Amino acid sequence: MYPFPRKQLDSLKKKYKNAQWIVIQEEPENMGPCMHILRFLSDWNLSVISRPEGASPATGSAVFHARTQLKLLTDMINF
Repeated sequence: MYPFPRKQLDSLKKKYKNAQWIVIQEEPENMGPCMHILRFLSDWNLSVISRPEGASPATGSAVFHARTQLKLLTDMINF
């Protein structure tokens, strides 16, 4: 993530003018690279698919983790 590849990403955005740009991460939205990417690409109108914000990267429950993992995959497929 450092140095942030802004020029390369701008080049891709120019090449794919009609694309929808999405940040997808398995971690909660307030963790991992999501916030970093959104800060650098604030003018891109990015969509985000991630787990909901949380105080911990792990849920502590295998059942809840599986449920939220399935929702992430479903959201990606249906975007």
